[in-house]
Amino acid sequence: IDSNRSDFTMVECTIVDNVANRRGGIQLNESTMVMRDSAVLGNRADQSGAGIGAYLSDATFERVTFENNRAISHGGGALDVLGGTVHATDLRMVRNTGIRAGGLYAQGAASVTGSGWWVEGNQAGQLGGGINLSESTASLSNVGLHRNAPGAIYLYGGSDFELENFTVTGNTSDSLSVICADGAGTLALRQGTLVGNQTGAIYGHGDELELTNLLVHENGTTYG
Repeated sequence: IDSNRSDFTMVECTIVDNVANRRGGIQLNESTMVMRDSAVLGNRADQSGAGIGAYLSDATFERVTFENNRAISHGGGALDVLGGTVHATDLRMVRNTGIRAGGLYAQGAASVTGSGWWVEGNQAGQLGGGINLSESTASLSNVGLHRNAPGAIYLYGGSDFELENFTVTGNTSDSLSVICADGAGTLALRQGTLVGNQTGAIYGHGDELELTNLLVHENGTTYG
């Protein structure tokens, strides 16, 4: 599906096994989309956005699953966002693969909000197996990040990230910590658990960190 400057709604739809050079399942260009009770499965893009790619668009997701989508040479596997906004509730991103992020890659002053996310088993070629933000902002609550690699969350380019009521377990990385903030942004973690991750729990470099009511236990010690 290719949407150019359109407004549309999708309910109880399945986007499955599509292949494209970019944005294998759905491409949004300066569009507004609402997707409910749907699934984006097994799509592939030679470049970015194997599941859904959104360019300067406003996307709302309610009870949507992204699973087994694969971006081969760039960007995010499940959801690739450049500018615009994303609001997602009860979102599942499971076993997706990308270069910048297996799950969500947001860049170019994108704004991401939501609650009730489950992010598991995603794989990236670079840091940020679950979520990767570049020059963007995100505010999320009630989130589980499990068994992603390398790491769960990677922030750079002055990105601001707020995460509340969360669990981060079983994520792996050979280098930086499973939550890594690298470059002049703000990272706020509140009411969370970071347990049993392969490497360090939290790493900040040149960032403002706000840590409130966290349990950090039995993580590795590479960084953080």
